[in-house]
Amino acid sequence: MHDAEKTVSLDASNVKGWSRLAKAHLQLLQADEAKDAIRHGLALDAKNKDLLRIQVRMICQGTAEPVVNMTLPDTSNRSSRRDWTSF
Repeated sequence: MHDAEKTVSLDASNVKGWSRLAKAHLQLLQADEAKDAIRHGLALDAKNKDLLRIQVRMICQGTAEPVVNMTLPDTSNRSSRRDWTSF
């Protein structure tokens, strides 16, 4: 963990450093610190697979909620019956 902390202290834009720091905190059962590291990393790269995997793992464990807000398309104007001929 010390290496990851040093990495992000020297270069706060290092996404891999944030990912490694989040993993280390998660392994030490430090959920709040892991969430902070995930937030910092996803702020730099919202599609980072390692950070998203860690986030999913935490959500499955019940220790976190999604950091990245995902919105679903508005389906209120669609009919209940689909027109399958358009495919």
